[in-house]
Amino acid sequence: MASEVTDLLRKYANTLEKLKEMGVVQTRNSPVGDYAEWLVAKAFNCKRQPPSTSGYDLLCDNGTRYQVKARWLGQDKPNRQLSIIRNLKDTKPTFDFLIAVYFDNTFNVTDAHKIPHTIVKKCANFSSYQNGHILNTTGMKAVIDDGAVECITKLLQDAQ
Repeated sequence: MASEVTDLLRKYANTLEKLKEMGVVQTRNSPVGDYAEWLVAKAFNCKRQPPSTSGYDLLCDNGTRYQVKARWLGQDKPNRQLSIIRNLKDTKPTFDFLIAVYFDNTFNVTDAHKIPHTIVKKCANFSSYQNGHILNTTGMKAVIDDGAVECITKLLQDAQ
């Protein structure tokens, strides 16, 4: 089933590129986040939470909570900044690990990391404009270089 889902997403990526070339679409609004959550849930054997769940996306039987952030890196989009992280400075963390997943322009997982909450909290910058924290490209480099961060690229590639 995973390979069928991946094949469909690859066809979707090609369709969006053709529509962009034709001037039909200007953006690539897509199911990137949902696909990343699906892959991580499969890889870690966790349950996806309803979209209204605040602070985390996946819950495992052992109680571990994952927040999943993904980025679809097209050929013209090398920026590795992740979307806004809410409630990061709360007294009680809303997630245990942040999973950062990067896809190439055909939805292949190119990079993925399991990041402890404490590292995210240390490296993310607050944005008053967005009222939350962001991990920009520089912040992500610091995160990846931290010894407590686990590279899970192969695990998610195998889930595809």
